[in-house]
Amino acid sequence: MWPHLQMMIPQLCNLGLSGFSFAGTDIGGFGSDTTPELLTRWIEAAIFSPLLRNHAALGTRSQEPWVFGEPTLSIYRKYLKLRYRFIPYLYDLFANEAKTGLPVMRPLVLNYENDPRVHNLNDEFMVGDNLLVAPIVQPSQTKRLVYLPAGTWVDFWNHTEYAGQQDIVVDAPLDKLPMFVKQNTLLPWGPAVNHVAEAPLTRMTFKLFGDHGTYQHYQDNGTDFKYQDGEWNGYTVEVKDNHVSVELSHHGFAPVYQQVDVQLENNIQNFVYNKATETYNH
Repeated sequence: MWPHLQMMIPQLCNLGLSGFSFAGTDIGGFGSDTTPELLTRWIEAAIFSPLLRNHAALGTRSQEPWVFGEPTLSIYRKYLKLRYRFIPYLYDLFANEAKTGLPVMRPLVLNYENDPRVHNLNDEFMVGDNLLVAPIVQPSQTKRLVYLPAGTWVDFWNHTEYAGQQDIVVDAPLDKLPMFVKQNTLLPWGPAVNHVAEAPLTRMTFKLFGDHGTYQHYQDNGTDFKYQDGEWNGYTVEVKDNHVSVELSHHGFAPVYQQVDVQLENNIQNFVYNKATETYNH
């Protein structure tokens, strides 16, 4: 079923471009028996897909992650936890998709249409504008070639920087999904939870990759359609010239974050929240 995993990226990207953004695949494969390696690589590849589910056909072996023991179970858990940390980012992308039609999961050609190298690139994808994901979709593979488009890119795991418009070879052991963030990007980083309703979201963290960046963050109650009546909050987060600011740019939703953290790579002198400035050292 490895060919089915390889089909996942172009299939979901094409569906997104066609206006059907909320789509996913049967993690582990459907119609035949999966293997520990295939299930592991599939959960890694699918962790940013809009719809996330493990599903199999009648008559095939059970493919819950605990059926396979270690290391499958631990790696599967690692990426489910990662998914929850990225929920605020995915929610922002869904809100943007509802307004603009731009999909959550995108082919590189959508952002880099003038780069001929990405016109037929089917084993990498973008999550939003600034997160590039390059899954392993071949059996027994522990390294892969990754093409990085224009710009400077930061390895999500170790913060190594790479110049764009080149191929690089990256290590990808069984527990690693190659991911790259465009330099000078802020990303929201949710709490470590087991489900989205586990605790009220009173605190939000933003991770900075680089030395400056701006991010527009969206918040609503997550349960109904009151956002259509203006019941939502918009936050503008900016890091620039050793200065951090968080502004509540739209206030239509009563519960606001009680604490906003910005994870930085360098010391920051000033922190501004809704125009009030104070000294802040990171």
